[in-house]
Amino acid sequence: MTDHITTKNITADDVAARGIHNAPQEIVNGEWIEKTEMAGQEHSLIGGNLFAALRQFVKQHRLGRVYGDNLNYVLEGTPGKIITQRIPDVSFVAVDRASERGEKGFYYLAPDLAVEIVSPSETKKDTVEKIADYLRFGTQQVWVIDPDTKQITVYFPNGSTQVYHDTLLGGDVLPGFEVSIASLFEE
Repeated sequence: MTDHITTKNITADDVAARGIHNAPQEIVNGEWIEKTEMAGQEHSLIGGNLFAALRQFVKQHRLGRVYGDNLNYVLEGTPGKIITQRIPDVSFVAVDRASERGEKGFYYLAPDLAVEIVSPSETKKDTVEKIADYLRFGTQQVWVIDPDTKQITVYFPNGSTQVYHDTLLGGDVLPGFEVSIASLFEE
């Protein structure tokens, strides 16, 4: 569950200062989105396993950079006024865009791939809003991992989806990448 807290004109300095004392927070329509619960052990395990698999593949093929759940993507706004900022659980930025970092370690662009792992406290509406934001601002694929069903749904800008139950494929964003979905849930 998330709560919206109204703040005027959130800046990169505000985000950096807040991150020192709290878990990173997302911003939607110029308002902080407070996370009311921690994601948990399973969430971290899945994210870590996927990060490791993606990083190895991306590094081997020199495709770009893979990031964990601590990078701010300013999808809309500037350092002086952040309107929409998301923090995916895992993300990928292609090599030709990987150097487009903004001030203080923020990316002022959408990742090529954003991965969201559904948290117990997240509502379906929260997840749908994240997917819409990523795709609206240029993300090529959004992978949503559902720990309850152990399936991954891939969302594309054209509105289509692909559901994976056994092996996840990288598609056009990461051609040749594949990983067993069961391996993402292994200790």
